[in-house]
Amino acid sequence: MTQDDDEREERQLALMRDRIASFRAGTSSIGPTIADLEGLVNALTITPESWRDQFVEEWSVLEIAYAVALHRGTPLPTASSDYQVREALDALDGLLDEREPDRT
Repeated sequence: MTQDDDEREERQLALMRDRIASFRAGTSSIGPTIADLEGLVNALTITPESWRDQFVEEWSVLEIAYAVALHRGTPLPTASSDYQVREALDALDGLLDEREPDRT
């Protein structure tokens, strides 16, 4: 593992945090947020697999809520309108905090 690897991983994690913050703020909808988080978690190379698995488990809550809304033809869930989505976002933020303990 090189410093370049560490820096790349830190950028990926920061982008993940940014996508979650954008969704919470209402500047991004759930579909693009799900897609972005999936791509970003799959691009992690030095983060332990167990952490990535936990992230995907929480991320899947967003994906399920999105799929259910599409299937039922109901409004798409937001961070403010859906408790389960909000809980999953909190869990994702907690996981990111584990990987970025020195974040300011």
